[in-house]
Amino acid sequence: MGSIRQLDFPRELSLFQDLLTRGYAHPEHPEWDDPAELESLSDKVTSVRRIWPVLGPFFPNADRMFAALAWEEDGVPVGAISVLNRTGSSPAWIIASALVLPEYRGRGIGQKLSMAAINQLREWGACYALATVIAENTPVIRISEAAGAVRYSSYSALIYDPQTAPPACEASPGYTLERVRDRRTLFELERQLVPQTVQIFEPVQLADFKPNPLIRVGIGLSVRLSGHHEYERLIVHRGEPVGYIWVKQRVRPGGLHRLTIRLQREHAHAAAGLLADTVCALDTTHKVAMDLPHWTELLPAARQAGFVHRTNFLHYGLEFPSC
Repeated sequence: MGSIRQLDFPRELSLFQDLLTRGYAHPEHPEWDDPAELESLSDKVTSVRRIWPVLGPFFPNADRMFAALAWEEDGVPVGAISVLNRTGSSPAWIIASALVLPEYRGRGIGQKLSMAAINQLREWGACYALATVIAENTPVIRISEAAGAVRYSSYSALIYDPQTAPPACEASPGYTLERVRDRRTLFELERQLVPQTVQIFEPVQLADFKPNPLIRVGIGLSVRLSGHHEYERLIVHRGEPVGYIWVKQRVRPGGLHRLTIRLQREHAHAAAGLLADTVCALDTTHKVAMDLPHWTELLPAARQAGFVHRTNFLHYGLEFPSC
């Protein structure tokens, strides 16, 4: 008979990382998997393991920022699920998809882990639980909806391969990509562009863009140790900011570059050139991933820039009655 226990953070992060590596694959749906994405995720966990001995003492309430639950069969971990606070102090928590080793799937373990994670957040007084589900993953969708979650957004996961589609390097006339001098500008753009129906579950907070110094140091170290370099570029038209592009650049072999774009709807025609210009500045040894919310209406522009559709995802949100 199986049982659930909470993993000891950070001591058992290596165990969680092992389950991530072995439970990531979907043999029945190989199109859902990307080895480079898994490598980037694993590197992120490794970076947390490396910096925690230094920064851990400054976060005494870390167990209220991140937690992982494991399902064990005869004392052997065969599945896990994690919960992460969106900003460290947000009323919303992210529940990651349950990881279950392929040979143990089809036994309801994922559902039991998901319900245990929801109950944990309810005990902690969370207001919202958020989950991202592959659109074709019907069993997980049923679990989410049975728990009372509602669908509030969706996005397409896109991939750009510079080996098959060399970057056009064509900028959009009348638009420039400029360094960000005040991150409050990004906050104002995000608050303006993200629909209110999404902000119910994912409130746009200034702390997302201007975290306190200690969290900023921790994030910076984690990014560097995971083999990435992050930066933003403001999209400017006629002297006014109309959007931005966030870049997570891979700086070691393996893994992926990653982009996020936000752009005012009336300037959507410029998106293809802006994306091409951004991709052109990256090295061509890595693919470029981009998760594009459907509410942005920029999918045609992304395809024009050379991005190819990989799969669709759904965002589900659960509001706890206490809030």
